[in-house]
Amino acid sequence: NGVGINKGSEDEIFKAFYREGDKSGSLGLGLGLDTCRRIAIAHGGSLRAVESATGAHFVLTLPKPQSESPIKAPHAEGTA
Repeated sequence: NGVGINKGSEDEIFKAFYREGDKSGSLGLGLGLDTCRRIAIAHGGSLRAVESATGAHFVLTLPKPQSESPIKAPHAEGTA
């Protein structure tokens, strides 16, 4: 339920330092969505904006891990 995205800007908003006007009075630098998309891509996924009647909506897709075994946290000394 935010300010939303202008029609046709769905790809533009992911460019570094891009700001969608000054509708909300936000003081952001325009790096958040670029950074999020880069992280998603680095993990073999994607991040995209989708059309919404209210606010901005995004779809984050990440691949299923290749290994079925979860990553195990290291145990503290003296524990099993």
